[in-house]
Amino acid sequence: MKSSMIDHRKSGAIALLTRSSRSIVNSKEVSDAMEIRFSMPIRMLSFEGLSFSEQVHMLHDVKLLVAPHGAGLANLVFMPPGAALIEIFPLHWHPIEYFNALARSCDVWYGEYDNFDVSAAVLDETCGALFGGTLPPFQDCSDKNQCIACGKNSSTVVNISRLDAILAQAQYAF
Repeated sequence: MKSSMIDHRKSGAIALLTRSSRSIVNSKEVSDAMEIRFSMPIRMLSFEGLSFSEQVHMLHDVKLLVAPHGAGLANLVFMPPGAALIEIFPLHWHPIEYFNALARSCDVWYGEYDNFDVSAAVLDETCGALFGGTLPPFQDCSDKNQCIACGKNSSTVVNISRLDAILAQAQYAF
């Protein structure tokens, strides 16, 4: 493992991916925590509306990417070997192996932030109306499939101290 004294400015960018659905509600706080952890500015990225080649170019020098779960994470194959990815899962969406396995095959360290805290989920309008504004804990859902569908598309309020523990692990990966 490499020392935590790595000069990240020379070794690549640290980035936070934003998106309109499954967003990170407190992305500013997340960005601030990343900036404190790595002592450098954080690059804010979005793949929405970009061509494939633009998406590839965005990741060519990213050494750490923190991002909500979604198909755009397949672009991790364009991150440099030895980089790190932290995937933020939405409510009731159990961590799955799609991007973990892909990351391992590309020599990208992988960390996950799972969300099973109903108070940390922000539902879209349809699901909010369906559940009266708050999704119940999974074990209390009468329609498990509906709870999974609404949780999967919810936005997340990230617990900064939990994320920082994962950032600390990622820091030693590259």
